[in-house]
Amino acid sequence: MSAGLAVRARVDARDVEVDLEVEPGSRVAVVGPNGAGKSTLVQVLAGLTRPDFGEVRIGGRLVDGGRVHVPSHARGLALLSQRSLLFPHLSVAENVAFGPRARGVARREALATAQRHLDAVGCGELAQRRPGQLSGGQQQRVALARALAGEPEAVLLDEPLAALDVGVAPEMRRLLRERLAGQTVLLVTHDLLDVLALAEEVVVVEGGRIVERGPVGDVLARPRTEFLARLVGLNLLTGVGLDADRLDLGAGLVLTGIAEDGASLARGWPALATVEPAAVSIHLAAPGGSPRTVLPATVVALEPRGAIVRVTSLLPGGQSVRGDVTAASTVELDLRPGAEVLLGIKATQVRLYPR
Repeated sequence: MSAGLAVRARVDARDVEVDLEVEPGSRVAVVGPNGAGKSTLVQVLAGLTRPDFGEVRIGGRLVDGGRVHVPSHARGLALLSQRSLLFPHLSVAENVAFGPRARGVARREALATAQRHLDAVGCGELAQRRPGQLSGGQQQRVALARALAGEPEAVLLDEPLAALDVGVAPEMRRLLRERLAGQTVLLVTHDLLDVLALAEEVVVVEGGRIVERGPVGDVLARPRTEFLARLVGLNLLTGVGLDADRLDLGAGLVLTGIAEDGASLARGWPALATVEPAAVSIHLAAPGGSPRTVLPATVVALEPRGAIVRVTSLLPGGQSVRGDVTAASTVELDLRPGAEVLLGIKATQVRLYPR
């Protein structure tokens, strides 16, 4: 039966302090920059890192806190990471049967359980092979079967698809979604597809703290951190509301847009704006045509992406804006770091919302 997770803990050496609850049967994705504290959160839950302060509970049971420290193998959790960590000297079937055997299940019954789980992940015919004879994708499937054969109360996924080939990851993602239905899942990932396919809620961690949490659709639609905006492929600009549809970016710049859900910006209150890089045009002279915001900027970087070049520019005041242009336009405009340009952004392409 799935169990809830609760961690309120601090790890001083890594400057991580988190307060997080995961309801039984819910699937929560944890995202954030490298070094933000995501893996530390998983390690604390799994019992691999002891917190300096606080407590960890699984299904209401205290597993860390005060003088209590329940070892990893006795927590009722399954951990699946980038590396499958299969025992090389055991067969595939013996690897998957390891969890049931550790709980005292007889060998024959444990192997029968292992076969059922291997069949469920499409690896039934690999039962007698050794891990070294499997591909990376097959190893991760077997690792998933081993994790679930132990009948865990919750499953921790720490970048489980990061080491897989691009062609293998989609099928593994589908399999995870199917096999983890009804399980309590905490997923650490850098991949937007993982969040969309596997999670109901998303938690954003930055600087060792949880800075945002909510349903996946809501949080991704209104990113409030630069990391999250980049994850979903948007520019994020911060400022102060001037009126219903205008944002003061500072340095004398004003951005016009459309308030989300008809919620007008409050004058003088912090607010945010998002715009897709494809909606940012780059010019050497003020563009004509339909009304748009025109912002002066300095090019700082160019990133070729096939036939498209992503151009990153800095506005006066230091905020960055990325725009996508064709390779031909890059040459025609003589774009290079240090070039002074004008960025055109149509109001209909800008989404505004309170901070």
